[in-house]
Amino acid sequence: MMSRLVGLTAATLLVCFGASSARAQEVSGRVVSVVAGDALTVRFPSGLRVEILLADIAAPKTGQPYGARSRRSLTELCQGKSAIIADQGANAEGQLAARVMCAGIDASGEQVRRGMAWVDRRYADPTSGLFRLEADAREHRRGLWRRRHPVAPWVWHPRR
Repeated sequence: MMSRLVGLTAATLLVCFGASSARAQEVSGRVVSVVAGDALTVRFPSGLRVEILLADIAAPKTGQPYGARSRRSLTELCQGKSAIIADQGANAEGQLAARVMCAGIDASGEQVRRGMAWVDRRYADPTSGLFRLEADAREHRRGLWRRRHPVAPWVWHPRR
């Protein structure tokens, strides 16, 4: 069962860990599990574990084409590695959305570059560099862009 901490923000985490205000929007921890191609669980030095959604992207769902590949890609990128989390606030479901740097690599950007996720136009800044990464992945038919008409996770409905 996935652990979800509704309304928990990086600012709250900073208070918990006594971090300095100089880096008031960033906290660090270790990635202990990958939930999906756009979600992971981070353990902080206090032992607290928090599920975090990668900001501004959406990966294929479990059972959707490329869902398992996307999860494996994020696992390769982040599992067991140190991570810096930059709070982006909570999404509509109250889950923490953040920019996550795994061992110095932007996880959202790398998932999009590999063709393992879409830029989520509902949340991404229209000037974000993620759009260029997605266009390049599409042009070079990487990952999910190998399919003629990949279906975004916010549109996909599993067969019953």
